[in-house]
Amino acid sequence: MVITTLSLALTFTAVVKNIGDKTADPSTLALKVGGETMPATYSVPGLSPGETHTVKRRETLPVAQSYRNTATADVNEQVPEWNEKNNQKTDNYRVINPSQ
Repeated sequence: MVITTLSLALTFTAVVKNIGDKTADPSTLALKVGGETMPATYSVPGLSPGETHTVKRRETLPVAQSYRNTATADVNEQVPEWNEKNNQKTDNYRVINPSQ
């Protein structure tokens, strides 16, 4: 768990890596921050085996509370894969109010 301070701009980073042995077609990454119902989406180019693509999202979180972020690679299942169960990563963290 990471603890950060209320009203600071935070940068969330997601790295998509092709762990297969063939070039992956272009796809879409969803990066959900907190309780969003519609996560932001980002285009991911085709990736050669072992290649990565980094996405950064900057947000200021207005409420001191616990948050959960989820990054989902190939969110629309555009890329044929042998393992569709390794496309998601979730992180939990807490935002605090330093004046309390």
